[in-house]
Amino acid sequence: DHLIKDLYNAIIKAVDQTQRDLLVFLPGVREISRVAELLQRQSCSFDVLSLHGSMNLAEQKQVLSKTNKQRVILSTNVAESSITLDGVDTVIDSGLAKISRFDQRTGFGRLELSRISLASATQRAGRAARQFSGRCIRLWSRQDELSMAKMDIPEVQRADLAESLLFLARIGNTNFREFS
Repeated sequence: DHLIKDLYNAIIKAVDQTQRDLLVFLPGVREISRVAELLQRQSCSFDVLSLHGSMNLAEQKQVLSKTNKQRVILSTNVAESSITLDGVDTVIDSGLAKISRFDQRTGFGRLELSRISLASATQRAGRAARQFSGRCIRLWSRQDELSMAKMDIPEVQRADLAESLLFLARIGNTNFREFS
């Protein structure tokens, strides 16, 4: 819970240093909930919003809509590269993500807490400077960064594709190497 406390302190400090919105990258929904709970316990002058892949489209659109109040958006890596969050000038990056991996021993996929790659760190930092100059607060050391992979392993190389291949076969496409 050292991570949660560090994130909480970084958020409170960053809110005091900007009038704009903050985007906070957390590894998963559980961590988002815990940080949101801590922030909402105090009387906040800002909105605390969550953004993750298990939210429905209407909920995600609500988070994407700019309000008159300063926002702290707690997000998984879903916000890493696919969207621009209007009004964000500060990113706080935990440096962690939950990555789906196929376990050969058990035959099941599982979420694994992992350090992000340097490429992901660059993408996340870029969310702060989409509309105006911004800053990124990284919650890891230079030593940690030296051990980070340059790129993420593509999901197609770490996931179990059996279900997808069975679906393709069921609809009549059995030439898997030619399927685009």
